[in-house]
Order: sequence, then structure tokens, then C-alpha cells
Amino acid sequence: MRACLLCALLGASFAFGQDFSFTVTPDSRSVAAGSSTTFGASITSINGFNGVVPFSVSGLPSGVTASFNPTTVTGSGSTTLTINTSSNGATGSFFPIISAASGALGQHISVSLDITTTSANAPPFARSVVPNSGSGSAQILTFEFSDPNGATDIVSTQMDINAQLSAANACYFYYSRASNALYLANNAGAWQGPVTLGTAGVGLSNSQCSVDPEDSLVSDSGNTLALSLAIGFQTAFAGAKSIFMEVQNATQDSGWWQMGIWTATAGPAPDFMLGTSPGSENTAPGASASYAITVTALNGFSGVVSFGASGLPSGATASFNPTTVTGTGSTALTVNTSSSGGTGSFTIGVTGTSGALSHNTSASLGIISGSANMPPEPASVTPNTGSGSSQTFEFAFSDLNGATDIVSAQMDISAQLSATNACYFYYSRASNALYLANNAGAWQGPVTVGGSGTLSNSQCTVNAGGSSVSASGITLTLSLAVTFTAGFIGAKNVYMEVQNATQDSGWSAQGTWTVTSGGSLSPDFSLGMTAGPGSIAAGGSAQYTVAVTGVNGFSGTVSFGTSGLPAGVTGSFNPITVTGSGSTTLTIMTTSDASQGGFTITVTGTSGSLSHNATASLTITGASSGGPPAPLSVAPNTGSGSSGTFAFAFSDPNGATDILSTQMDIGATLSATGACYFYYARGANALYLATDAGAWQGPLTIGSAGTLQNSQCTVNAGASSVLASGNTLTLSLALTFTAGFTGAKNVYMEVQNVTQNSGWSAHGTWTVSSSGESASPPEPVSVTPNTGSGLSDTFAFVFSDGNGATDIVSTQMDIGATLSATGACYFYYGRGANALYLASDTGAWQGPVTIGSSGTLANSQCSVNAGTSSMSVSGNTLTLNLAVSFNAGFAGAKNIYMEVQNATVDSGWSLHGGWTVP
Repeated sequence: MRACLLCALLGASFAFGQDFSFTVTPDSRSVAAGSSTTFGASITSINGFNGVVPFSVSGLPSGVTASFNPTTVTGSGSTTLTINTSSNGATGSFFPIISAASGALGQHISVSLDITTTSANAPPFARSVVPNSGSGSAQILTFEFSDPNGATDIVSTQMDINAQLSAANACYFYYSRASNALYLANNAGAWQGPVTLGTAGVGLSNSQCSVDPEDSLVSDSGNTLALSLAIGFQTAFAGAKSIFMEVQNATQDSGWWQMGIWTATAGPAPDFMLGTSPGSENTAPGASASYAITVTALNGFSGVVSFGASGLPSGATASFNPTTVTGTGSTALTVNTSSSGGTGSFTIGVTGTSGALSHNTSASLGIISGSANMPPEPASVTPNTGSGSSQTFEFAFSDLNGATDIVSAQMDISAQLSATNACYFYYSRASNALYLANNAGAWQGPVTVGGSGTLSNSQCTVNAGGSSVSASGITLTLSLAVTFTAGFIGAKNVYMEVQNATQDSGWSAQGTWTVTSGGSLSPDFSLGMTAGPGSIAAGGSAQYTVAVTGVNGFSGTVSFGTSGLPAGVTGSFNPITVTGSGSTTLTIMTTSDASQGGFTITVTGTSGSLSHNATASLTITGASSGGPPAPLSVAPNTGSGSSGTFAFAFSDPNGATDILSTQMDIGATLSATGACYFYYARGANALYLATDAGAWQGPLTIGSAGTLQNSQCTVNAGASSVLASGNTLTLSLALTFTAGFTGAKNVYMEVQNVTQNSGWSAHGTWTVSSSGESASPPEPVSVTPNTGSGLSDTFAFVFSDGNGATDIVSTQMDIGATLSATGACYFYYGRGANALYLASDTGAWQGPVTIGSSGTLANSQCSVNAGTSSMSVSGNTLTLNLAVSFNAGFAGAKNIYMEVQNATVDSGWSLHGGWTVP
């Protein structure tokens, strides 16, 4: 809303008399020539004002007309200003002035009106609701929406009647135009229905309202879709309510707008509902898993709910704390497994009972064999030997606590383990982000694995689009499409390392590769394939991107074929051939009776005598129930700070690629205005942030440089990422909050596919602090002494993290002639456990010993005395003092390398000093 231009002058003489306030929303609109748009204007009485206020507008360009409905307001009320443009009228930016006057009282507000020459990119918008004010226990409300490309371009609309914009405990509707299907959210915000408008049948209801489909109807004319809903309000919902509206086509969303007010003057029996969070947990035999069981009171329910659990694995027990909940609240369910019990997947049923009322919920439990204290480890690289100027390498890593326990992995292809002048990669699993070190060893990137983009140095290039990642059970497999440079020819080793939140495998050699000169080879190509959705329901479809990368000047035409498809499954390519480098889309179509299970799809690319394969996995489940998509979680789901990267996870039973859009709102209440409110369009990978007034700004492309900001927050698109795996879409947004947005906030989420919408639901809380550390990665600072000689010394290794020293997970220090895990004085320190390891001569970790406690570790190069070593943290700095003695056989000039990592980011290795062992 723009500032009132004359309020201060005209209102001064009436400061203590009757007056009115005047507001207009939104403060700007964009419309295509030949179409129309609306503004909402509201009058609020001050000091008993009950005069008649007529409205007018000035400053309209040629070919543009305006009308108000109603034309006047008495006392308090609202009107809708409709702006009609002509197809041959003026275009450009204009600033009409909307006026409200009553006797000597007058107020004027300027708004922005942009008239464009084409409607192709103009979003749809909420036009009006009729009536836009009034009261009663029942009413047919007509909601009008407009799309510059025609009413049939509209995919869906939403209408929310409540004291404030909320998905829970509201009269909240979702309408899918193509299927003429109307949904009403239940008290918790989950969709009920659908019903078909204009047909007889049972209506929909919750504790706030009901809708009669037979007396409701829909019509479209030109650009306008009109939805008339016969609504009855419940007695317990009495009071003043606002009417919010939103509309979406296949690519754009209007955002939410308040379009009217209604006072409900009109209750089912008290009841409750149960919920579970998280939906699934994994644990090891003998360990435990915890879930939050929530009780939500309905219709004034205040009874005592007791709990029971069923479906427990053999030897497992369950307990609830507290044992009962009164009204609304939550209890913690702890499942303790037996060390001698079986492994596998189990469904835990939870029953809540209060008198004659009983409701159920469930959670998944995976019991995975392995110790929680076992570190992750590199499993293999495929191929583990060979030669060539390019190759897609499959790096496999294992964690007995599950693949999702892995935080990061590193891969180094070089003559010896080195951060500089090497083909050296770092992969962050949570953000699906891949980095390649430059020639000096500093990280470049990231690129998103499976997304478009490449990274290069003087040794190699990696093609993110031809690369893929998959997590299955305890194994994470990272397939990287690598092309080597002619200057990097020769025999190389393939080193691998992996880390979870508390432990590091250390480096180990897993294979060899001889790099041949591309210039001396015949033209060839490599084939890569994205991971795809992972899982789809029978009757659904899946898409994979198959990338062809030309090597050594290859310019041939590649044709494609598939194998490994089960019964009832077919595949097609578009385009059917690729010349040189490029990509094609493989569409997998399944029938409703297609074979179910896990399959490996093999794509073969052929050009003359050249032939290469790429593979991806596909799981076909039972036919989809047609259930709507749902928000799953946000991580972190609680905490505080002025910045952070939030991972929003959404699920669709038809696969993540079935998701059309998501919305995320961080604010004290669910609101489109004055909030950190986002809209993400999956197909275009486009992110929008609402302005302070609730209008969309953007878009930005996730993973590409750029920021959006309002008065509440800023999002960094380049540091954000998106990952689709199976049924789950995870959107990780790098956010920084403003000082003016401090305080406790809720995190709301919503997701939509082409026909269904999840509705809004709260998934976390965050307290915005007025100041906070930067989210910069950790880094090695220095080593003291950084030069000298001798058979022993205490080396002070200093590391820094912008989020505080306690954000550091681990550090590594390597003293050797070159950066190497073998034949070196190579240390790993886990801060959380204050544990120090020393690599053996072959590079395997020995230890740990506890810093500050008696104990030593030794190899053929050096020994360290833990008792005379120490660690300290101060602010952002961690200092590790290691008492090191060198062996005479390790004589000569050595370098001192350092590396540090927090839970999400790794500094990479860098050189910080030198030491001569006499």
C-alpha cells in the first residue's frame, strides 16, 4: 500500500473528531492491454464516523475506464475498483490516484498500474468476491478470478475465510478447474473431498463451515472464472472474518490477497485427531527411535487421551511420555529395539483413546544392522581400473546407519593424494552440491548433481547434467561424468573419503586410471543419465535426462535404445537422436497392471561402431491412490539465528516430478504480507519471494547466482538447491533474516500438483535473532610454528568458523613431503568427542585418544602425546595444540597441510607451513 499523500494535511484539523482511515491493496497491478484488473479499497471509521464516503479515481491513461462496487461506503466497509483496459489503448507504467471523500474529509492514495502489450507472461489474479462484506450464518459467495490468457488457463483457485490467513481451523477451500473438483480443509488443514460442483451429493464440512455442492456452481467467460459456493457457517465460528483469495495457472501464482470481510453469525460433537512426526525413523538393533504424537482438539474437545502402540518388532518395547494428553498437546513415543531382534522395515500403529472416542496414526521404523559408532567408509569406484580421456565413475560409499547419515564425500584423481593440480571433488549430500577444486586447491562451484552445468580446472571437467546420485539402504552412489585434459595424461590413483556428522573414514586408494590424450584418440562420446524420480506408481510415468558429451571432436549422430524394462512398461526418446553433444529426454510409461518392484533401466547410445551405456534405477509401486501431495518436514524444524539454510521436504505419491509448486511462509502467523513468503515452480526451477505487500518478485533460478529480498528476509539462490528423489522433493533455501524481523516465527508449508493441493500446515518454529554469525564456510587459519626444524615440537593448529567454533565438526592435519594419507604424519580430530586419530603407514585410522588425557599414537613417521596436547575454543576460533615427535627415518623437508569441516561445508586442503625433520 502506498503512503497516503494528503492524510497528514487534511486529517490534522480532525485529530480529535470523527474521521476515517483509507487503505488500498495491493499497491501495484500489472495487466495486459485488453484485460482488466482490480484493487481493493477499505474505509475504517474513527471516533464514531458514520458518513457516506464516495470514491473516485484520476490519472488513468487513454482507453482505460474504472468502476467501483459499491460506489459508496457508509461508516466502515470495502469497495472493489475494477480497471478495464482496451486492446489498442496506452501501455506503460501509470500512477492513478484513488480518492475517498466525505464532506471536508478526504484522503488520496497513489497506486502503480503497469499495462503491457502481451498477456503471455502476465500472472492470473484474484478479481473480486460478491458480496465483499456482510453477515449471516449462510451465504452464496461468488469468487471471481481472471487470467489474461483466458479463464481456461487457470489451473486452480483457493479461498480462505478466517480471522487471519490460515489453513488450520478455517473455512478453507481448494478448487481444481480441469476436474471441477472442490476440496475443504479439515481442522488440521488437510484436504477433504473432492465434491463436484453442480451435482447432488453429500457436502463437505469441518468445525468452521460446510459447503453444499448441489447449490454451488462454476462458470467461465473470456478471462474470468466465477466460482459460486453455497456456504453455511458453524455456531462456534461466529465473528468477523476476512476473505482471502489466490489463483494459479500452470506456471504462475497470484499469491494471497484479502478481497472482502464477512461476519459469521451461525457445532459438531467434541472430538480429536492424531498426528505423527517424523513419519519414519531408522535405528540400529539395540538402539531406540523417537516420534512426536500430537493430539489436536476439535470442536472444544477437552478430554483425556491415553495411548497404545502395536506392530512392534520382536523384542521391542514402546513407552509414552507423558502417558496421557488433555485436550490439545503431544507425547513422545520412544521405541526401544532389541540387540537380538530382527532387522527390516516395520509400521508402528499408535491408538489414542478417550472414552468412546478412538483414533489411529502410524509411523515407519527401519532397523538397520550396524553400530551407531561405526564410521562410514568408501566402498568402491567403478571402473576401478582402465584408461581413457573421459569416463563416468561410480563412487560408492557406505554408512551402517544408512546412506542419509552421510554428510559429505571427497574424491581425488591424481598421481598422488593432492588438493592442488588434481581432479579433486567435494560432494555435500544434503544440498546435492558438487565442488571441484581449482588448480590452487580452492573450491569452485557448486553445481547441482543432475542439473545443468559444468566445472573445470586444468586437469579435468565434470558435467553435472551427465552425473547422478542415488541413496539405497546404507550405500550412497555418486556417478560423475568426468573428462580429462590433454595436459593431465599419465597414470593416476583414485582416492576416496567420506564423513558423517561425527566421524571421518580417512583417505584410501580405491582404484587407478590412466589418462590418455584426447587429441591422440579417435572421436568418441560419453553417455550420462540422471537419477530420475526413483519411484512411481503403476499407471504413472517417469522422465530421465540422457546426456551425450562429445569427446575428441566427436560430431556424429547418436541414436538411443532401452533395455531392462519390465512387462507393461515402454520407453520413448525426445529427440530420437543427438548430434555431437546434447541431451534427450527418456519418458518411461507404465500401465496400471505393470510389473511392480525395482528395476535397472539401461540406455544404449549408438553412433556407427561406437556404443555406450548408462543406467538408472526405477521402482514401480502399486497404482496410486490419487492422494494429494503433502509437506513432510523442514530441517532444522526449530532453533534460532539470523540466517540458515532450511531444507523443505515435500512428498507426492505419484513421484516428486508430479509436484507443480510449493509455498513456504515464515512468519508469526500465516500471512502473505509482512512475511518471509516464498513460491517455487518446480518445472521452471523458479523461486519467487513476496514483497512486503504480498506481490511476487522474481523469479530466480535455484542454484544460479542472484538474491531476492524484502523487509523480512533475503534468499541467496546460488547457495540454495533442489533435489527430487523418489516421491520426495527437497528445496534447500539459504536465508538471511533482517534485524527488524526478530522474534518467534512459525514455518508453514504447502504443495500442489496439477490437480490437488495439500493446504497449509505448520512444520516448525524459528526464533529470528537480531544478529548472528555469517554462514561462511570454516577455514584453516594458521599453524605455529609455521617453519623451523627439529625432532619434536608442539604445533598450534588454528581453525575458524563464522558460525562459531562449536560449529566445527572435524579438522585434519597432514605433515608430509606431499599431501598424502600414506607414509605421512596425518591426523584427524573429531571435536564433538574430543578424539584424535593418527593414520597408520597405509592410511588407516588408529585411535582414538582423548586430547588432554594420557595416551600416545604412533606410526613410522611420528608419534603424538595426547596428555601434553590440548584444545581450546574462543568465539569463532578452535586451536588444537599437538605435541608431535618425529622419527629419524622421516628426515627431510615437509609441508604442513590443514583442512576443516562443519556439518555441511568443507574448507578443502590448503598449505600453511613447512618443517624440516633432521
